[in-house]
Amino acid sequence: CWEERGDDIGRFFIVDANPPLSTLVDSVTRAFECGVTVFFEPTSVPKAKSLKDCDAFWRCVTFVSPNWDELISLASEEVLNVNDTIEYDETLMRNLVRTLLDRMNSKEACILLTLGDKGVVLAQRQQPDGQNSNQVAIQHFLPLNSV
Repeated sequence: CWEERGDDIGRFFIVDANPPLSTLVDSVTRAFECGVTVFFEPTSVPKAKSLKDCDAFWRCVTFVSPNWDELISLASEEVLNVNDTIEYDETLMRNLVRTLLDRMNSKEACILLTLGDKGVVLAQRQQPDGQNSNQVAIQHFLPLNSV
């Protein structure tokens, strides 16, 4: 652990999907086991797809910041090709967000979904008094120029 080495480091480990899968799983597992919060940036649809079914990875991730297409690749049961697009849909978004949050670090899972000109969505699991809960808070922030 970093703590065992006595390093004066931050409490966040930020990683994108560029390294090989085994490296990603190993690095986030080590960070998680040392009490370091993991923030993941999927990078692209193909790279997001490669992590979709990797539970060992997702149980260590607290924050993730996909765009719409990456979220679909990470949480949808549909198999999408790189050139496929699915129009943004509020109901579908809520279902996909819940699916992904259920796979993530159960204590504090949080998704920052970027939607381009449609703004951003912040979704996180609600756990009153530290209890496990399936309640999810989802808030959609529109861009300032569309208000």
